[in-house]
Amino acid sequence: NIYSEKYGLDYYEVLNKTKIALNRHTDFQAMASSNMKMFEITGMGACLVTENSSNLKDLYKADTEVVTYNNYNEAEEKIKFLLDNPKICSEIAKAGQKKTLSSHTTFHRDKQLNDIITKHLYKK
Repeated sequence: NIYSEKYGLDYYEVLNKTKIALNRHTDFQAMASSNMKMFEITGMGACLVTENSSNLKDLYKADTEVVTYNNYNEAEEKIKFLLDNPKICSEIAKAGQKKTLSSHTTFHRDKQLNDIITKHLYKK
């Protein structure tokens, strides 16, 4: 159990030991998946359980690379399922980590940003 905030390397050490992590976006972000925690959790190899959203399919495959929920009861059911099925939980966690490391690192975002800027700079 964690009873205090964790930052920096301490935070990543906790994530590294985590099997399942629940993510909830703020009300402001509720319509789209976009917080950094999604990438930190999956990147460190934990199984991410996060809200279903309109753009999640652009980031991860639901219930293959991350686990999604539409309400708190569903989240609870899915977490219980993952706890009862550690092999499936581990497979989803590994698939999520693979996706994050292959598509969602700062290198990938920097390249996307560079492409956008370049496109507009050289637009005729």
